[in-house]
Amino acid sequence: MKITGTKEWASRTLNLFTGNCPNRCIYCYAAANNHRFNLPKEPKVKEKMLTMKFKKRNGITMYPSTHDIRSEHIELHVEFLKRFLEPGNSVLIVSKPFPECIERLCKELEQYKEQIQFRFTIGSSVTAILRYYEPYAPSFMERAQAVEIAYKAGFKTSLSIEPMLDDSPELILNLLSCMITGDIWVGKMNHAVARIASNGHRDKIETVKSLVEWQSDDKNIMGIVNNLSQYKNMRWKDSIAEVINRTKKEE
Repeated sequence: MKITGTKEWASRTLNLFTGNCPNRCIYCYAAANNHRFNLPKEPKVKEKMLTMKFKKRNGITMYPSTHDIRSEHIELHVEFLKRFLEPGNSVLIVSKPFPECIERLCKELEQYKEQIQFRFTIGSSVTAILRYYEPYAPSFMERAQAVEIAYKAGFKTSLSIEPMLDDSPELILNLLSCMITGDIWVGKMNHAVARIASNGHRDKIETVKSLVEWQSDDKNIMGIVNNLSQYKNMRWKDSIAEVINRTKKEE
């Protein structure tokens, strides 16, 4: 069976909140699903998760997958993660990171360091591009600072360049690869036009179409693959792995 999406990273996911993430990323799959199934739009804590007790689980759990870790709820995130980690569970903390949040997590979860890996999502090295697609998420410099905080604190760090938001992901790695101790994942923007329309951003559809069209050209993708081959621990999400496999068959 083909493994895609979050299953490429972890055997399961956990989320403390329902509703739309305050980052308001225009391509957000969770927001599109909320619209599709008429679920709450504003962030709402899952009350039962605040007192849930956890047992030791096999494999790695991704946290979160449908929202992010932001300062307005950092106390809840810290306490939740402590309860989940205490039985010995391993967690992949995925975030478009605010430095103050990562600093707090590193401090509070120091004793669980060996059970934690951070995966930071950075789709472009240009803050203007990030702001276009991810209006209320951190700037590039904020995310770079967060990577440095986790790395210097001795935590395992990894990187997600999915979705790619421009044609130069190597610029991200030129600046940050020295602080990435784990995998570097790269992937296309998936189902972008439908999700952006569902999320109420029809004014940005033409720009997104241009990005999707560029990423749909196998030659462009293989150019990126070749440019990034110098970096260790490169991993390709299914959207790019398909291009690599197709290109190999054609050679």
